[in-house]
Amino acid sequence: MKFRTLLVVNRVVVLARILSVLQKVDKTAFLILCPEAEEEIRLVTKADALNGLYSTALIKKYEFFEDYRIESKYHNLIGLEFQLSAFEDAIRASSNAAGVIMKLSKKEQACITFHIQTLTSNIIQDVPVRVITPAQIEELAEPSLPPCSGVVLSPLQKIAILIEKFRHVSQPIQITIRSSNSADLYFKCQSETLEVETCIKGLKIVTLNSEESTSQIEQSTNASVDGRHLSKALFAACLIPQRAFCFIFSNLLLLHIELSGVDISYYIPVILQ
Repeated sequence: MKFRTLLVVNRVVVLARILSVLQKVDKTAFLILCPEAEEEIRLVTKADALNGLYSTALIKKYEFFEDYRIESKYHNLIGLEFQLSAFEDAIRASSNAAGVIMKLSKKEQACITFHIQTLTSNIIQDVPVRVITPAQIEELAEPSLPPCSGVVLSPLQKIAILIEKFRHVSQPIQITIRSSNSADLYFKCQSETLEVETCIKGLKIVTLNSEESTSQIEQSTNASVDGRHLSKALFAACLIPQRAFCFIFSNLLLLHIELSGVDISYYIPVILQ
């Protein structure tokens, strides 16, 4: 089992910010290193079964890595579990580097070793990892979702601030999409003494993984989710994504954001009535 690559140094700060945002979901992450022929690696944060919230970041190799080499008995696929904070520290230590080599190494335990070259010194930083089995890699696959229409979320930063206020009223937050030629997005929460509802009108309708408008969205679809989960996902607004989308399914709400070289999907469980 071998892995070695060079980090693109002018993308190190962006990668560190993504790692920081993902820690809102969980402190532990799984890095799925793909074969050389594939374009993306996966970074999965998955809370426990009772929590239900999890996320997947698809990172385009050509944006963040150079001279990517991998070898394993399982179809040149390697899965690693590690503490996000330790990985973020190593990435941030590389922010002013002239060059960074990142490789899988075996010391007292398996590690991702960073060889950080600066103008004045060379630094070695180890991040302890646990190699996971092929079966565990399969368990981390993204769910298969049916075709679905949703909305473009805009402005995402204002929605994040709004949800942070809502969740102090009550944890369950109901989200409703009502549409004709465009969509209106409603947020509603209530306590024993207070009910609050707000609406964002005229949002663009999209199909899953496409920006093409469609009139096939249901006239009204809604779901209730835990406000804490939604707030953690919307923390990604600080990354100032290029685009963000919301899709409602029977069992989950999908919040999908796109940045340069990275797509992050948050899977938020629906509270069943």
